[in-house]
Amino acid sequence: MAIRQLTPPSTNGKTAINSQNPQDFDLEVFFNRVNQQMRNRFKGFAVILSDPNGDRLGFTRDGWAIDPDDSGSSELFTLNTPTAIGSVTKLFTTVTVLKRSTGAGQYQSLRERLQSRFSHFLPRRWWDNVHQDYRNVTVAELLQHKAGFQKTGDAHISVRLSKPRELDTTPGTRKYSNTSMGIFHFIFAKWGLYYSWELNEAEIQHRNSSTEIYNKEIQKATSRNFNVNGLYEMILKPLEIQASADPNNGKWPVGMSEYFSYGTPARTYSSRTDNTGNLLADGTRNAASGGLYISAKGLAKFISSVKSGPFLTSEQRNLMINNGPEEDLFAFSTRPCKGGFCFKHNGFRSGSHANVLIFPNRFSAVFVANSPDRDLDVQGVLISAYNTAHSS
Repeated sequence: MAIRQLTPPSTNGKTAINSQNPQDFDLEVFFNRVNQQMRNRFKGFAVILSDPNGDRLGFTRDGWAIDPDDSGSSELFTLNTPTAIGSVTKLFTTVTVLKRSTGAGQYQSLRERLQSRFSHFLPRRWWDNVHQDYRNVTVAELLQHKAGFQKTGDAHISVRLSKPRELDTTPGTRKYSNTSMGIFHFIFAKWGLYYSWELNEAEIQHRNSSTEIYNKEIQKATSRNFNVNGLYEMILKPLEIQASADPNNGKWPVGMSEYFSYGTPARTYSSRTDNTGNLLADGTRNAASGGLYISAKGLAKFISSVKSGPFLTSEQRNLMINNGPEEDLFAFSTRPCKGGFCFKHNGFRSGSHANVLIFPNRFSAVFVANSPDRDLDVQGVLISAYNTAHSS
């Protein structure tokens, strides 16, 4: 396959700035800095800056969702272009779990649920085989990435749970882990949700099945439960934003496709010189860890709702953004403000790239791109642009 140079997309770029500039912050300086360092680095990208109330202060976008040099019709990269956001999906998982942490059930308060042992929420056949190293790990420690799992693993989670702690760090040590977030499929399904009968039915129906079939059916039921009753019911529908993930080909509730359509193609390139302009339709089977597809506009609305407004209670929000020591945050993000930020998270998936930041003044920046450029420190660019605009 021939490799060609990336066609500079700057001729189709657009930047729009709110006419009401905020005091002590120069929006033009911010977006000029962003454009100077980001244009021509990606096939297509977008950056949205929002104020503390979630209102959009401005945006910039540039490049192609479908390059005109690729076969077929071209398509500009816009604020509505669906893009894989990778591990930024973990923030959706955390919010889903926190929002479901109150209400009816055995554990009445948020604190009680978060301090309960996560092993209590696992499928029945797995529970007796959970190794003692994991039996007392709490839901809170799982959210804080302190359970002792490696980032990823080849064996099925039920097998890994039956073996000793995977990390040689002391219990309670924070270590980034996709596994920890993936387990929330099972936890969520056990928390008495609307379709909790589906998991119970799967466990009963396959209690005498082979381990392979049992695990497959449990994963199918819990994945659907998490995506439908979690992501869709608790985040996408209330915020009226669209996203895409694959709940293992489960049936959709009536009207769900308006916000959570199956198979929405992400406009994603595997590299900056890829000459195919792939339209990926590979919906994830593990949206809990990093498989959500969403646009810059939808992601900005979600982040704005996390940092302010009625979407989260102050108690839930503080667990994500303002919980004292960094190691106790309920999202694997960094919070110290001396470096020019209060909250940040990034993700890579299938060639796409996403970053979200909340700055000390409560402004938030969302970045998405449909091709990778790991040589560019996107978070550094956004932080530098913020600092320059704040001091100009």
